[in-house]
Amino acid sequence: MRFVAVQEPDDSWAVFDSTVDEPTDYSGRVLLGLTSSEAQWFAEVANDEVAWRESNRLGAH
Repeated sequence: MRFVAVQEPDDSWAVFDSTVDEPTDYSGRVLLGLTSSEAQWFAEVANDEVAWRESNRLGAH
């Protein structure tokens, strides 16, 4: 998985992009200071989008 939900030291959550090892952003918002459920949701949606793009790119031949 490219995007992972990570619990921060202050008990908030963030979504990290594992390819660059830094927090990701969504619609101009850096995904820091989230609840666990928000972080899980954003990570799942982002991973689904990446998988969809990859499958469409590969199937475009």
